Amino acid sequence: MDEADHSLFSRESLARSFSAQQLRVDPGSPGAASAATAGQKVFGHVPPRRSPLHAERRDTPRRTVAATIAAIIATVALIGSAATAWAQDVAAGEQSFKKCLPCHAVGEGAKNKIGPALNGLEGRKAGTIEDYSYTEANKNSGFWWDAASFKDYIKDPPAKVPGTKMMFPGIKNEKEADDLWAYLRRFGSDGKPK
Repeated sequence: MDEADHSLFSRESLARSFSAQQLRVDPGSPGAASAATAGQKVFGHVPPRRSPLHAERRDTPRRTVAATIAAIIATVALIGSAATAWAQDVAAGEQSFKKCLPCHAVGEGAKNKIGPALNGLEGRKAGTIEDYSYTEANKNSGFWWDAASFKDYIKDPPAKVPGTKMMFPGIKNEKEADDLWAYLRRFGSDGKPK
């Protein structure tokens, strides 16, 4: 037997094969102690057991990569579903706007009717459309149009701004109000979709 063959059967390599860890014996079981003792008696040496943390550290990069990939996939799916939901909200809002058409207009060429044109609503101060005759209540309401103020107002316009000309019973359904806001906020002050 040459030197290389001898190293295969060295005391250390044989002792390792008899250790409790290599025999897949539960370290807390009575068999673990006897397996380790047998290895020590036969070979005089048993290498120290590896810490359970060592195995976790070895797997951590794989787990991190897998978790990162899963997070990226979830984010892409969420963005895709949000875009779909946005399109559905706008379409539903357009249908809801039909309730507003007798008094309001929106889009390119929109003109004031009984109520003001609603182009460029988002970010605009209430009661400020040129060439529209607002009541003092609307001019002095002091709020700016955003999602929260719109939804609060559209529930019951006469209650929100006492003295307004808008005698609309309101939209109480929050989903419908959200959809209507999604539709209206698309239009810039020139009436073109943003």
